[in-house]
Amino acid sequence: MVTITLRCQYCQSERLMRNGLAPDGRQRYLCHQCGQRSRELPRTNAYTAEERETI
Repeated sequence: MVTITLRCQYCQSERLMRNGLAPDGRQRYLCHQCGQRSRELPRTNAYTAEERETI
C-alpha cells in the first residue's frame, strides 16, 4: 500500500484536514497550522501555450 503525505503549500505543515469539494470536483484541504485552504493537485490560472495560440 502506498501512502502519500500531503503538505500545505503555504507553510509546509502536514496538519491538513479534508474540507469539502471544489466546484470542479477536486478535494479541498484546510491547514490547521496556518488556516489556508488549498486543493488537491493545484493548477495555475494561466493559459497553456496551445490555448494561447488558438485565442
